Amino acid sequence: MTTDNRLKFNRQDLLFLLLLCVIWGFYSWRWLTPNPADQVMFSEGDFSHHYFVYRTHTYREFQAGRFPLWMDCTFAGYPFQADPQSSLFYLPTTANLLIHIGLGQAEFSLYAYQLEALLHLLLASFLTYLFLRSEIKKRFPALMGSAIFAYSGYLTGYPPLQIAILEGGIWLPLVLWGLKGIASQPLRRHYVAFVFATVMSVMAGNPQTYLYVGYAAIAYYLYKVWRNRTPWVTALLRIGISGAFILGFCIVQLWPTLEYMGLSTRASIPFDESGSGFPLRDIVQILLPNIVSLFNPLYFGILPLFLVSLAITNGKHRDRWFWVGLAAISFLFSFGKNLFGFEVAYLLAPGHSLMRSQERHAQLLSFGIAVLSAFGVDALLQLGGAQLRQALHKYQRVAIYGTVAALLALITVVLAAEAQLGQIAALGLGNNFSLLFLMLAATAILLTCMLRFPQAMQALLWAGLALIVIDLFSANRSVTATASYDAFPPEAALTEIVADDAAFFRVQDDWRLPGHTACMAGLDENYGIASIKTDRIERFVNEVPEETQWDLLGIKYLVTWKGDLLREDGSQIAYERLYHDGADTYTYRLDAQPQPAWLVHDWAYVETQDAALESLSTADFDPFTKAIIEDELVIPASLGAGSVEVVTRHTGKLVVNVTSELPALLVVSQANYPGWQATVDGIDTDVYMANALLQSVPVPAGTSTVVLEYAPQTFWIGVWVALASLVLGIGLLIVFVRPQKTK
Repeated sequence: MTTDNRLKFNRQDLLFLLLLCVIWGFYSWRWLTPNPADQVMFSEGDFSHHYFVYRTHTYREFQAGRFPLWMDCTFAGYPFQADPQSSLFYLPTTANLLIHIGLGQAEFSLYAYQLEALLHLLLASFLTYLFLRSEIKKRFPALMGSAIFAYSGYLTGYPPLQIAILEGGIWLPLVLWGLKGIASQPLRRHYVAFVFATVMSVMAGNPQTYLYVGYAAIAYYLYKVWRNRTPWVTALLRIGISGAFILGFCIVQLWPTLEYMGLSTRASIPFDESGSGFPLRDIVQILLPNIVSLFNPLYFGILPLFLVSLAITNGKHRDRWFWVGLAAISFLFSFGKNLFGFEVAYLLAPGHSLMRSQERHAQLLSFGIAVLSAFGVDALLQLGGAQLRQALHKYQRVAIYGTVAALLALITVVLAAEAQLGQIAALGLGNNFSLLFLMLAATAILLTCMLRFPQAMQALLWAGLALIVIDLFSANRSVTATASYDAFPPEAALTEIVADDAAFFRVQDDWRLPGHTACMAGLDENYGIASIKTDRIERFVNEVPEETQWDLLGIKYLVTWKGDLLREDGSQIAYERLYHDGADTYTYRLDAQPQPAWLVHDWAYVETQDAALESLSTADFDPFTKAIIEDELVIPASLGAGSVEVVTRHTGKLVVNVTSELPALLVVSQANYPGWQATVDGIDTDVYMANALLQSVPVPAGTSTVVLEYAPQTFWIGVWVALASLVLGIGLLIVFVRPQKTK
C-alpha cells in the first residue's frame, strides 16, 4: 500500500500562510516596535550574554576576513568551531551575519538577533502547516495545529533564550514531511527536504535537540514503512543513503564536536545529573501556567486538550495512535529520574546518557499535542449527526464541570488573598485560576454553540482558533519578555582596563560582571561562562596556585570580590586598586608584565596531567624559567639566555622571532588543543603540552621564526567531505530520483 503525497498548494494556502504571519505579528510586535515605550526584549541571560556574544565574535572575525575556528577572549583560548553552539554552519544565522556585513554595520545588533529568533517561530508554524497539510489534506486543521506548536509553552519558553534549542527543534516537521515521502514514493523534493532539514537541525548547535529530533524521525519512518508496506530492504536502502549524505554534510561539525566533547567536562555524566527533568509537581502546568516555574513548557492551552481527547476517542485518522505513543513517551521521559521510565532511555538509547535537562523532551510532546489537536479539528469536520452530538455533549459537560470547579477555586484563592491567609495568599494564584476559568468558560460556550449550530461549524472553528491564540499569548508571551535594556553598558570596573593599550594581557573576573562582558569589550579572559569547557582549563583554574595562574596566563587585572590580595601565609601581594563600587566589586592592577610567549631552558617531563598539576603547585616552580612537559623531548634541557619578539598575534595565529644561545623551549600563554600546528623556520614541528594547559614548541640555538596556527585537520577534512557529498548528492538526485510523479 502506498500513499499519494502530492500537495496542490494554491492561493488559499497562501492566505493561510499569510494568516500565520498575522498571528506571528501580533505575538512579536512588542519586540519589533521602534517605539521605546512599548518595546520589550528577550530576558538577559544566555541569549544576551552567551549566544549573542558568540555571534558577535563570529561577526568580528568575518569582518577581519577570518573564519572563526578559534576564540581568544575566553578560557585562555577556545576551539570555537568545535563547540556546537558556535552554529557556524547554520545557514539562517550565517545569512543574518553576512547581510549585516553587506550593509556595512559596524557591529552585529542584539535587535537583529532577536528578530532571527522570532522568525524561527514563524518558520515553525510554516513547516508545521506543510506537514499537517500532507497528513490531513485539509487547510484549517493544519492552521490550527501549526499555531498550537509554534506558540505553546515549549517553543515560546526558554528555547528562544537558548536559541540553539529553538533553531534546532523547528525543523522537525520538515524532517517528517520528507520521511513520509521517502517511505512511500519518494521524489527529489522529499530527499532534499529530509536531508536539508536534518542538517539544519544538527548545525543549529544543540546536540540534545537534534538527538530527540533524530529519535522521533526514526520512529516515524519505521511506522510509515510498516503502514505503507514498503519492502524493508528498499526502505533501509533509501534511509541509509540519505543518512550517509546527512553524515557527510554534518561531519564538518560533528567530528570536531565529538573530539571536543571527549576532552571536555561533559565526557561522562552520572545518572543523577543526566536524569534531571521536570519535578512531578510541574504536571500542574498543563492547566495552570506560571505557578511552579517561570516557563510553561507543558502548557498547550485548554481547547487543545479537548481537541486531543476528541481525536483519540472519535477521530478516524489511523495515525493518531503513533502520535499518542510519541506524546506519552516524551511526557514520561521529560520527568527524568523523577518518574520511572527514563532509565530505559538512559540504559538503552544511545546519547541519552550524555544529556541532562530531560524536560526538553517536551519538544516532542508539544509537537505530538499539536498534531493530535489538528486531528481533533479534522474529526469535528468529519463527524455528523448523532455521532457529533454525542461527542460534543460529552466534552461540553466536562467543560462546564471544569468551569464550575475553576470558579470555586478562583473564589477561594481571591478570598484567601483578601483575608491574607498565609501561604495561600502568598502564592498569588488569582491570575492563574482566572485564566483557567475564562478559557474553560469560553470552551464550554464554544462547544455549546457547536451543539446548537452544527451547520456553523466552520465559523465556530475560526472562533476556536482565536480562543487558542488568546489563551497561548496570555500565558506564554510575557515569560521571555522584559523591558528594553543595554546588554553590555560601559562597566566602571573595566574603564581603566579598556584604556590599557598594551599588546597582551588577560583579565580575571571573579564573577563580578555579567558573562562575557570582557569579551564584548575586546578583552581576553582566563575563564568564561560556556557550559562546555575543556577538562584541562577546569582543573587548571581549580588546582593551580592563583599566582602561578596569573603568571602563566598573563593576568594583569583582577575584577574581584576580594577587599585585599593576600597569600595563604598572610603576606601582601603587590597591586594597585583602580576601582571599588562601594560594595563588593574591586578592580586591581597587578605588578606584572604579561608575556604572550617566553623561552625556558629548564623543563621536566611527567607522564600524566595529574603529575603536571602537582608539579605546578610546588614552591620551587618558576613559570618563566621552568616548564612541566607531558611529552618527552629529544633535546636536553640546558641553561642559556634568549629573547622573544612577537611579530603577529591575532585569533588563531601567532608569529614570533626567537633568539636563543642554546636549544630552548618556547612556551606560549594560550591553551593547547588538538589542531594547533607549528613551524620553525618553515619546518613542521610538534606542539607540546606545557604546564598542564599551555602550548610549547622546541626551538634550536640561534635565531628562528616560529609560526603557530590553529588549522585542525578534523575541520578541513570535514569541509572536503561535505563538498564531495554535495556534488555526489546532486548527481544522484538528477540521475536516479524522479523530479515528480508520472501521470
